[in-house]
Amino acid sequence: LLTLGTPAGKAAAFELRSGEVVTVPAGTTLADDLLAGAQTITIAGTVEGDVFAMGSTVTVTGTINGDLIAAGQQVTIDGTVRGDVRAAGQQVAINGPVGGSATVGGQQVLLGRQGALGGGLLAGGQEVNLLGSVERGVMAGAATLHLGGAVGGNVDARVERLNVDPAARVGGQLRYTSATQAVVPAGVVAGGVDYRPSERLE
Repeated sequence: LLTLGTPAGKAAAFELRSGEVVTVPAGTTLADDLLAGAQTITIAGTVEGDVFAMGSTVTVTGTINGDLIAAGQQVTIDGTVRGDVRAAGQQVAINGPVGGSATVGGQQVLLGRQGALGGGLLAGGQEVNLLGSVERGVMAGAATLHLGGAVGGNVDARVERLNVDPAARVGGQLRYTSATQAVVPAGVVAGGVDYRPSERLE
């Protein structure tokens, strides 16, 4: 257990866990922040503070009452994060509620249909699929961006290809730069569409 002093004079406790497997079992509660480094990291119980996780596989099926900062080959959030999420990996999937905003980067980035962000989303990847809901705005850079969920604010994107489902909803503007113009079904974007063609390399 590592205790650090804070400017307010209070102690902030960090629990350090490492090895092949790190688990916060279902039905248990960790009252501190967690720093974990392992091949497999699973948060099935409750962490009252923040979680800093570095491993091959990082999975959250329980509850994190603080922020999640994670890096791994595969990062999956099926549980609840009440703070913000900052994650990087080959595959990053958010399939549960996040109280704050999310900053994610990966070859494949997914906001699943059950995924819901209380803030905004900043995403970068080869393939970014947004099927859930984002309360605020979205900024994305991707080879392919798929809009299939609900965004409360604006969507700003620089992509090679944009796909927009008829069931998607954008409360603000859709502003995007791409080599080809996307087909945006009527009624999807409340604030209008601003398309800017990107320069093609000869």
